Amino acid sequence: MESNIDLHEMDAMVRRIQLAAERLNRLGEKFPTLAKNSLHVLTSAKTLELNIGDLLHLNDAKGAKVA
Repeated sequence: MESNIDLHEMDAMVRRIQLAAERLNRLGEKFPTLAKNSLHVLTSAKTLELNIGDLLHLNDAKGAKVA
């Protein structure tokens, strides 16, 4: 297990998840279940984005790395 967490890398990963879920949502126009489930993924990704954003803000304010 890593002792240092790269919050910027995690933030980038969440952005990729959001982009993929948005694409799935567009592709699911004729497949309602896919469209609905992709919205659930987007909601979860938004929660992750907010959590990581809070940590980035705290980390920047303290000037220390999260370990």
